[in-house]
This record gives sequence, structure tokens and C-alpha cells, in this order.
Amino acid sequence: AEEKKLREARMKSRRQLRETLVHWLLTTIAAADLTILPGLMVPLLPAIFEGLTDPDKEHAGHCCAVIESCSQTMDIHSDSQAEALVVMAERLGSSASWRIRNQLCRFAGVMKLRQVSNMGAAHLRRLEALIIGLLGDDVREVQDCARSAMGLIITAADDEHVKRLVSSFMEMATKSLGVAKKRKRKATKAAESAAVDGGGPTGTNVEPESEEAAAARAKAEAEAKAAKEAKERKEKEVQRARITSVQALSALVLAFPYDVPPALPPAIALLARHSALSPAADAIVRHTFTDFKRTHADLW
Repeated sequence: AEEKKLREARMKSRRQLRETLVHWLLTTIAAADLTILPGLMVPLLPAIFEGLTDPDKEHAGHCCAVIESCSQTMDIHSDSQAEALVVMAERLGSSASWRIRNQLCRFAGVMKLRQVSNMGAAHLRRLEALIIGLLGDDVREVQDCARSAMGLIITAADDEHVKRLVSSFMEMATKSLGVAKKRKRKATKAAESAAVDGGGPTGTNVEPESEEAAAARAKAEAEAKAAKEAKERKEKEVQRARITSVQALSALVLAFPYDVPPALPPAIALLARHSALSPAADAIVRHTFTDFKRTHADLW
């Protein structure tokens, strides 16, 4: 009970400090020159991102406003500041809160676009990789936000960068289709094998189990459980890669709302083939094609 009270007291104190910080920033951010404050703001941003999960919606909204203002006004002036910013963003990318990951997509996307001339190529690539990774997030809202950020990056990129992204996304999507076909063949063979083998022995006379046999059975069960968990993790990774591929192609297709560059028709054809992979993929494909039809109707 005492430990719980101490934990609650620390959380309350932390929240009060964050409220003070956020209110100070809200009252001064319009007048302050944040181009000279990245050294101060970057260490404070994780606490402000944490405020997005606060039960008080007004406080969470204030934190969101501060984060958006920072992304639009704060400039990076050195490699050390860029490294601190990217490391912070990468840590937040693995946050348990989808609200934090969702807002991070917006923040990283704006910073990637605004800091092209201030940050080195390596740091910009890491921000871009973070956004691409969030395309396969478990939460659809985060996926869609990452797709929007990726679409803006594609729209603002030069021709060489767009070519690299197109090549990367097409390769990723083609690979995910190949993996899906292999897994489908394996599942079919396993089902056929199970049908041939039948259900195993059906006798009712079971002899008493020896200690050695019990130990061997327990070991086999533990190994089977570990194998099952590993299989589930692998399946989750495959599903994440699949959704990442679909959302990446969707970002590419929607990045050109009133144009059809040469790279677009192959991307559309490949995206259509992903609709049969899963209901989630099908929903993304349908949304993308609906939006594409709306924005390209005048070109038909």
C-alpha cells in the first residue's frame, strides 16, 4: 500500500511539472525564437509526448499543440542536436501508447521535410526509416498517419529520391507477395497431411506413465509451446511486413493526386494484388483506389 502511494505521488508530481512546462511553452512559444532552442526542447519533448496519454483531454490537447509548434518552428543547428532528436524519436517509436506513436509520425514527417538543409543525410534517412517502420503499426490510425507523412515526403522529394523510394517499395511489396504464396502452399500441404494421417490412436486402455515418460512428455510439451510462440512471433512479423508494403504502395499512389508519373501504373497493379492477402490489406487497397479515382477523375 505504501509503495502504491509513493508511486501515485511521483506520478502526480510528474504531471504537475509537465503541466507547468506545457503552460509556459503555450504562453511563450508564439513570441519565443525556437530556432535557437533545440538544445533545450529536445530533452523536454519525451515528457510532453507522455502528456498525450493523460486522461485529461484538455492537457493532452495542450501537449499536442506544443509538439506541433515545435515541429514547425524548431531548427537543428548541429550534428549533436540532430543525433539527440533522432534518438529521441526512435525511442518514442517503440512506445506502448498508440497516441504517442501517432503524433510521432506527424512530428517526424514535418521535421524530415523542414530540416533537409540542416540535418545530415544519415539522420534524415533514420527519420524516414522510422516513418516507414510505423507504416506496419498494429493500430490502423498510426498506419494512416505514417502513410500521410510518407506521402508528403514523396511529394517533396527530388526525382532521384523518388526513384529510390519507388524501387524500395516495389521490392518490399513483391517480396511480401512471395512470402504469402509460400506460406499458403505450406498450409495446404499441412492440411492434406493431417487429413491423411487421421486423428491418431483412439484406444481407451492407457498404461500408467513412468517418471521418465512423464518427464519426456513435459519436455516435449515445453518445446511445442516454445515452437508455437516462435511461430506466432514469425506470423506477426510477416503480417507487419505485409501491411508495411501495402501502406508504402498506398503512400506512393496517393502522393500524386493529379498526375500519373511512369512509376505509378506498376505500383497500382502490384497494390491490387495485395488485396487478397488479408481483410486489413483489402481495406487499405479499397480506400486507396477510392481516393485515387476521386483525384484522377478529370484525367480520364
